[in-house]
Amino acid sequence: MTREIELKFLLDAATEARLRAADPLRHAECQRLSDQTLHAIYLDTDARALAALGVALRLRKEGRRWVQAVKAGTGVVAGLSSPRESECAAPGGRLDLAAIPDADLRALVTQTVGDTPLAPVCETVIRRSRRILKGPHGGSVELAIDVGEIRAGGRAEPIREAELELKSGDPRDLYAVARALFTEGPLRFSRRTKAARGHALAQGRPAVEAVPAPILAAPVALKPSQTTESAAASVLRGCLDQIAGNAAAAALGDAPEGPHQLRVGLRRLRTAVAVFGPVIDCPALAALAAEAQALAATVGAVRDLDVLAQELVAPMASADPGFKPLAAALESRAQAARAAARARLAAPQTVALILDLGAFVEARG
Repeated sequence: MTREIELKFLLDAATEARLRAADPLRHAECQRLSDQTLHAIYLDTDARALAALGVALRLRKEGRRWVQAVKAGTGVVAGLSSPRESECAAPGGRLDLAAIPDADLRALVTQTVGDTPLAPVCETVIRRSRRILKGPHGGSVELAIDVGEIRAGGRAEPIREAELELKSGDPRDLYAVARALFTEGPLRFSRRTKAARGHALAQGRPAVEAVPAPILAAPVALKPSQTTESAAASVLRGCLDQIAGNAAAAALGDAPEGPHQLRVGLRRLRTAVAVFGPVIDCPALAALAAEAQALAATVGAVRDLDVLAQELVAPMASADPGFKPLAAALESRAQAARAAARARLAAPQTVALILDLGAFVEARG
């Protein structure tokens, strides 16, 4: 069994073109690998028993050969995925659960499925372009650009994404390579694996939201056995997930909740730094908090004007036409503030804040 460590990004056409054209890491080695067409079929029971456990079962044709794979622990947090994986050859594209090499994953799948028939849930057909990059800490990172489509339930949606996978070495190199590749935003992490997107599409929901929805902070579970650094990493990882998700929501959508939840996430980050900073004593963490404060001021202006315009003045303007000029002026101010926030969210310093925070967190487990 192996454990992958990947960063997943959703791309638009312009970002894909930039990635393909860029000299990704001028200071590092870069090895281009041959492009490959991949046809994958994801299987589960009718009751989606494997998906309920965060397990993906896949048959994939890679050139002329078929490969069977099981992935467990397929959640994605702030673009980072670290599933356990076990794969083997699948001659003729025939599924064989008894052939799963890893005993623990084999037992998990066979006991979950039992005698229940497995059937295709979705399939993907993608063209994958790959490069192997060397990071500044000596690690080896694979950049894969996937373009194609996902099909399920008689529907299809396009796939355009990039994955950075740590092949060897220091996890910080994932973020160092990402920082070199993604020099401008808005940065949009993938929040779902391909399997999870296929399940959504099969249920009649979008595989990927055109405009990401704002997200709330998730509870952070700490254990008494954790060290201070480990606890700090857990808390900061939760902050990162909320910040990254809502930065995309605020940059690409108009929902007032996006800037609001982004400001909440930035405030949580600054509070966490205030709590853990004296113990960890890391200048880089203080610099991240300072950048978070500057970003919070920009998105906070959007939130303040949204509340004033929509929750206070708009109802008065509906009741009394005399307030309509004020409502119009506030709406104009709110739109200007939103444009300024979007420019800041696309700026290199915001991309650096998100990726540097990710590197800080993963370096501390």
